[in-house]
Amino acid sequence: MTITPALLHRLSGLALVVALAFNLTGGILHPVADGSGHSVSALSAHTVPYPQYLLFVGTVLLMLGLPGMYAWVSGRAGVAGLVAFVVYFVSSTVVGIAHLAVEAFIAVPLAVGATGSGGAGVLSGTDTIVDTAAFGALMTVSGLGLMIGMILFGITLWPSHAVPRRIPDYRVPECFSRAPPARSGAVPAAG
Repeated sequence: MTITPALLHRLSGLALVVALAFNLTGGILHPVADGSGHSVSALSAHTVPYPQYLLFVGTVLLMLGLPGMYAWVSGRAGVAGLVAFVVYFVSSTVVGIAHLAVEAFIAVPLAVGATGSGGAGVLSGTDTIVDTAAFGALMTVSGLGLMIGMILFGITLWPSHAVPRRIPDYRVPECFSRAPPARSGAVPAAG
């Protein structure tokens, strides 16, 4: 197998599509109890830890696919696009990977153990998983960076024409974009 830029772009695109499926499924299945997704009751729900695992794997796939996607649009995204992508990528890595690793591999076991023992005090009562100023600040700054980076990256892509204006019409498979071939030859006679 020869690793080419075209192959890497395709693999990046595949990683992003699979990441969407994992993150969407994990997000839908993620339990919320009394308006909180990170309380002891939410983190010890019957579906846990599978939504957290799906979200974690989806986020890892997202981080693997994003550099290839950026490489595909980088020639037209300019310096502003690079800055926006870096802000988004770093923030997404911190908020996604750090948060989901803590949630899936630390908070869930603590919550499940806390329902039968006194470990509930380890988890935050403020829907932040761990109630420390440093973790809260990290998640807040990273979350804001994620949103700002995503918005700025989208803004830089729009005027650059790095992605087509009408995405649904882009690269429609040939079998859907043209009429079926006409039959040639005579129609057999009935009878």
